[in-house]
This record gives sequence, C-alpha cells and structure tokens, in this order.
Amino acid sequence: MADRGIIVNADDFGRDEEATRAILECFQRGYINQTTLMVNMPYAKKAVALAREAGFADKIGLHLNLTQGMPLTESIKRFSEMCDVDGNFRVNRVGCNGKVSPLLLEAIAEE
Repeated sequence: MADRGIIVNADDFGRDEEATRAILECFQRGYINQTTLMVNMPYAKKAVALAREAGFADKIGLHLNLTQGMPLTESIKRFSEMCDVDGNFRVNRVGCNGKVSPLLLEAIAEE
C-alpha cells in the first residue's frame, strides 16, 4: 500500500484466532497499514508474536475495550454495571444509563 497519508486500520487484533489471522493476511496483501490490539483478549499474546514474525509490530495501536473479555485491572471488577459475577466485562454495556460515578471513572482510567 503506497503511503498517501491514508490510514487503513483493522480493529480487534488478538480478539480470537480468526480475526487475528484475517488481519495478518490483510497486512500481507497490503490492504491495511495498521491494526489495534485488544490486549485483554485470549489471543493477544499470539497476535503480537505473529506481528513480530511478519514485521508489523510497529504498526499496532491500542484498542480500548470495556465491553469484551476479562478486565486487566482489579478495581473495575467491583462495578456490577461493568462486569458480571465471574469478573468478565458485560458485553456492549458501559456505564449506568449515562451516569458514571467518579469512582467508576477512576476505575476506567486505571483499566
């Protein structure tokens, strides 16, 4: 892909094997020029290893994720509006009806 100042980003790197392999293939074919890693997902470490092998580890940004997988920090797990009883993020649910407490904001910042 010629550099024309256009960024073509693929989200969800490391989410699972399927998404990671698809993003790897898109880099190899020149369809994309960056990706964002979901660091709290089960396939994240493997995704980073694959990116290093393929030579695009310097093209990875951070995919902020507050809706899938397991949190990286402990403080956010105490908020039932964010996490279920097993400590996993509640899928596609952030905050509490638009009202976010200062304590939750601190936990999100830490996350």
